[in-house]
Amino acid sequence: MARPVLRPGMKHRSVREAKKLVVAHLKKFGKDEMATAVNPRRGRYGKGMEKGVRYVQRRFKLKVDGVIGPNTWKVLDYAKKPKPPVPVLTIVPRGRWAARAPRGVVRVKWTSRTPTRVHHTVTPKPKGRGRALRKAEREALREIQKYHMDSRKYDDIAYSFVIMPSGRVYEGRGKEVQGAHTVGHNEDCGIAFVGNYENDKLTRAQVLAYKNLRRKLGIRRGKAHAHSDTYATSCPGRHVKSRLGL
Repeated sequence: MARPVLRPGMKHRSVREAKKLVVAHLKKFGKDEMATAVNPRRGRYGKGMEKGVRYVQRRFKLKVDGVIGPNTWKVLDYAKKPKPPVPVLTIVPRGRWAARAPRGVVRVKWTSRTPTRVHHTVTPKPKGRGRALRKAEREALREIQKYHMDSRKYDDIAYSFVIMPSGRVYEGRGKEVQGAHTVGHNEDCGIAFVGNYENDKLTRAQVLAYKNLRRKLGIRRGKAHAHSDTYATSCPGRHVKSRLGL
């Protein structure tokens, strides 16, 4: 049986079903705040629901009109499909990449709503395969830390965590340590992608690692911000902004 076309302001029993699917999509994309504005218990298509539908339509390159027709229903149904297994998240601790000791450590408290500040390093991507690649990644981290500590005079590498194109996550300052990544917001979690993402695209492994890292840290409900939201810069690059919806 064909589903009805739903428009903003309508009341229909199918609105509740559509709301549940929209909420599932928004949470998958990390838009928890937007998801909370959609009340699946009400059968009226309100403004919060319309905003969520438009966001989903935009993500899937549909006509952005807020109307739930056949194509939008089809996209919404993807939320019913079982989730694939979550890949193992590899976090390389500081000791494994031979990090220098910090000059100082300031502890902060993170909650489930702690914001994430997203960056790119604009440094060359490590090259190689297998052991050679892992060695190149560790060397790249040490060079970033050296620049931050010796040239920028920071107490340590600026970021909380760093994600390589391989999908491996490297511990920077680590969890609940004040960083030096975003002026005025260094108490937040700073995540950097190694590479220049004005030019290159994120790998699938990086995107999965980013999402799984925020989940593991317990801050997935916090809003993610591009560095450019608070500073006149292109960081973290147009491809990161587009891929992560920043």
